Amino acid sequence: MKRLLVSAMLLAVVMPVVWADQETEKTAIRQRHEDWMAAWNQHDAKKLAAFWAADGDLIDPSGVAAQGREAVRKYFEERFAPTGSMSATTYAGTIENIRFIGNDVAVVVVCATVAGMNGPDGQPMPMPRHHVTWVSK
Repeated sequence: MKRLLVSAMLLAVVMPVVWADQETEKTAIRQRHEDWMAAWNQHDAKKLAAFWAADGDLIDPSGVAAQGREAVRKYFEERFAPTGSMSATTYAGTIENIRFIGNDVAVVVVCATVAGMNGPDGQPMPMPRHHVTWVSK
C-alpha cells in the first residue's frame, strides 16, 4: 500500500508538469498554424515549403503529391503563379485537435477552407472545405 501511495503522489507531481509542457507546445503549434495561414495568404511558396521536413510529403485534396521540401515549394509556386489554380486564393482554418504521441510528437487536425480557387478550365470552383493532418515534432 505504501508503494502505491508513493506512486500516486509521484504521478500527481509529474502529470501537471507534462500537461504544462503540452500547453506550451499547443500554443507554439497554434502560432505555427497562424504563420501558415499568413504565408498562404501572401502566396509565399518558399515560406510554405519551410513548414515541411526536408523529406516531408504533401498530398492535396485532389490527390496530387509532392515529395520533399523542394517539390513542395515548386508545387506552391506553380499554383500561386498568375495563371495557377490558386493565384487568387485565401486560406482559413481552425485547429480541431492536437494529440500528443509520446513527449515530442503531436498530430494536429485542421479544418480548412480555400476560397478563390479556379478549376482546370479557369472557372471559379466552390470553396472546398477539407481536413488537414500534420505531424509536428
